[in-house]
Amino acid sequence: QTWAGYQYPLSHPMLTMLQALLPIFLALLTTTSALERGLWPLVTPILGDISDQCRAASQEYINALNDILTTGNVTDRMWAVQMFDAGGTLPFLQEGMLLDTKTHDINICDALPAPAQAQCETLPASVRTLHIGIPIGYANGPGSEASCRQVRGRLASGGEVQAKYCHNYLVPYGLSHTPPEDTGSMGGFRDLSKMRIQESLKTAVNAGHFHQDLPEETAFDSADDTGHSNLVNPFLRKYRTFFQYFKMIEQQVLEVSTSICDECIETDELPNIQNVLIGSILALWYQDNGLFGVGYLAPGAYYGGGFPQSCSTEDIEKNADAFALQFANPALIVTSSPRVPDFRAVFPDLTVARAEAMMDGSVGCTDWDKYNGEWKADNYVVVIVFALIGLLIFMGTSIEAFQNYKAKEKQMIETPPAREGITLTMIKSFSLLKNLDFLFGVSPAGSSERLSCMEGMRAISMTWVILGHNFSFGSSMLQINNKEAILRVDRKETNMAIEAILQGAYSVDSFFFIGATLVSYLLLKDLDKTKGWTNKEGFTHMILFYVNRYLRITIPYALVLAFFIGIAPLLISEPINAASWAIQESELCKKWAWTHLLYVNIYYEQANYCLGHTWFLSTDMIFYFLSPLLIYPLWTSKFGLVQKICSHLWWLLLVCSSVGLSYSYSSDEEAWGKWAMENSLPSYSFAPWGHRNQCYLVGIMLGYILHVTKEKGVKIDNRLNILIWQVVFLVAFALIYAPHDLTVKDNVVFFTFKNLAWGLCLAWVTFSCCRGTGGLVNDFLSWDFFLPISKISFMTYFLHMSFNWYYFYMQDYTVNFSMWLMTEIFVAQVAVCLFLGVIFSLTCELPFNRMQKILISLLIGSTKQK
Repeated sequence: QTWAGYQYPLSHPMLTMLQALLPIFLALLTTTSALERGLWPLVTPILGDISDQCRAASQEYINALNDILTTGNVTDRMWAVQMFDAGGTLPFLQEGMLLDTKTHDINICDALPAPAQAQCETLPASVRTLHIGIPIGYANGPGSEASCRQVRGRLASGGEVQAKYCHNYLVPYGLSHTPPEDTGSMGGFRDLSKMRIQESLKTAVNAGHFHQDLPEETAFDSADDTGHSNLVNPFLRKYRTFFQYFKMIEQQVLEVSTSICDECIETDELPNIQNVLIGSILALWYQDNGLFGVGYLAPGAYYGGGFPQSCSTEDIEKNADAFALQFANPALIVTSSPRVPDFRAVFPDLTVARAEAMMDGSVGCTDWDKYNGEWKADNYVVVIVFALIGLLIFMGTSIEAFQNYKAKEKQMIETPPAREGITLTMIKSFSLLKNLDFLFGVSPAGSSERLSCMEGMRAISMTWVILGHNFSFGSSMLQINNKEAILRVDRKETNMAIEAILQGAYSVDSFFFIGATLVSYLLLKDLDKTKGWTNKEGFTHMILFYVNRYLRITIPYALVLAFFIGIAPLLISEPINAASWAIQESELCKKWAWTHLLYVNIYYEQANYCLGHTWFLSTDMIFYFLSPLLIYPLWTSKFGLVQKICSHLWWLLLVCSSVGLSYSYSSDEEAWGKWAMENSLPSYSFAPWGHRNQCYLVGIMLGYILHVTKEKGVKIDNRLNILIWQVVFLVAFALIYAPHDLTVKDNVVFFTFKNLAWGLCLAWVTFSCCRGTGGLVNDFLSWDFFLPISKISFMTYFLHMSFNWYYFYMQDYTVNFSMWLMTEIFVAQVAVCLFLGVIFSLTCELPFNRMQKILISLLIGSTKQK
């Protein structure tokens, strides 16, 4: 329930429920006197070497809750209720956690005293094997950050109540802040992850650290004096299920022990086995669920806690560790901390760059300095830059509106004056009227060099990219309970329809194909116009070929980077899950912006944590800069048969080389991955030498074919046309859905040729549509509805992932994963991303593209005059 901001009368039913629940909680706290402070350390720091200020504040917090219970008076104490309510449920105490389980087989004999082990091993395996069903999922207990922020009140001592919310990662004790010397084994917990639980369990038994007994079952069945059993029972059932689960396992261990030697139960070597089991099971739970929490760089199980403001991060950690030490063996127990544990940085196969980014990504507490909201120099600079752009947009729009009004008065056509100064023309490049007309206006047939069917391809590919990222990242960033549902998708245990999402990488291949086709088609046309690059005009066009492309992409790119560096952290201030990522991305973009603007970010791992999806721009820019090495020879093929044969063989050689590398990669992905990591190179899927270049090579050849056939009639027999369309459809269908039943290891040939095959399918669709044999497919892909989406796809691609991540991180409640849920989120995300694409196209792309065209026109005109 949410209590923050409300003052409930004593007769309010929610207060009655609180009065019913808190006595039960206190009964759990005081079941035994073994623990110094009962279970209060789970609520607020009270144990260990914590600061005096924190201890005093925590004691007042505890006293306030006790006073509510003993007096029934909440006057001046509602703040304690709000803070208590803001804390999240521990992940392994949540109702419904036993829905999905993973079975671990543990040999009970290893937990017995040495004299009894030999006899125990003679028992049938079914008797001496403990089948522990560890819950899968329910790894997040977010609590309510908003409620915690609203805590207000006065302490009994007269001071003002201040609370903070912390994102507490669950971590194994002993590995929380000090990485082990042996980074290969990670200490005892790595042993545990290798299923050596028997040794750890035996160590825990012999150590004799366990003193707390579990609450008796009768404690949960006692009558409710308040008469509100309908409200209390769900709370009781949650804890009853939890403890009965341990009692059931405990009973099996005790039965085996007794059957071996009666004196085992009476010796000091087997104290309170139930606590040993709790420690063991929590450790196994962490092994299975520790990485199921929220996050991208450092996903981890966690719970949200509301704590007194005077308790520091170190106080929270010391309290959690002290509580853990009382409860079970250090080799097994799980503790908590607002910081990402250091041991995560020594995971096997984890690069230094990833480890550093992971450690910097701790969400922490609301009072951390990074959440203070103070403006830095980069915030001021970026805000000023965007304010100037806004001013230019206002001026350009006003000037054009005024000119249009004057033109109507004079009953003239809406055209600019014959002699208009360069400055005025440049300012009008920012006009919303002109740019909106470009985005949403319909170009007359034949008025553009665009290949109209590609507008539909680009629009569909853009939404496909959003779809794939929505499902892939939503599954790790939303606070999902039923993680087993996601694991079933990963294990290919769902129906094959999910492959349309899992194979979303083809959407990026489509972008490479579209870009290559247009580059090839337009460059060949320009080469015809300038008669090559060996003359003065051609040399100028060659320089502009590179300069124009670099400026056209880089100016909007730089402005988007500036937005995420200086404005996004100001907009995304809470919850801290989202704010933490906005701040970290800002710092990463600030540090690595130069790699992005030089298009070498794929060679720096940390640079890819800033707008990670822009790896595409880096690879595409490399392809673009190298493309004349293939396109120019194809242009020379018109000068003779020798040139034609050589240029086509050159293209074929590059394709065969790419396919050969793909075969090598598909045959041994692990070796390629190790090689890339050792040499700090991008993964094969993102590298220019990877299989992505196959669609680019096909696109270059298609652009050449469209160029040489543009003035020739291409006639294809209807029966042959239908046959080719059927083959292309079946191949494309197989490329998307066949991987559901295929593995790379057993189907190397398929995975070697799949990207090339996808490019060839797109090539046929494009060629057929452009040469009049596309029929309904061409009508659909050339539909005017796709045109605006295609025009804003560049900026939409820039923005979609970060804003989607902000949405995922802002959901501070747990959900159950389902296809319907993710589909609903996807539809909303598409709408939001397209809207953002329009806004940023009008501010960061189109005005500067227009200015660039004006300057290039002046440059070319000046060159011709000379």
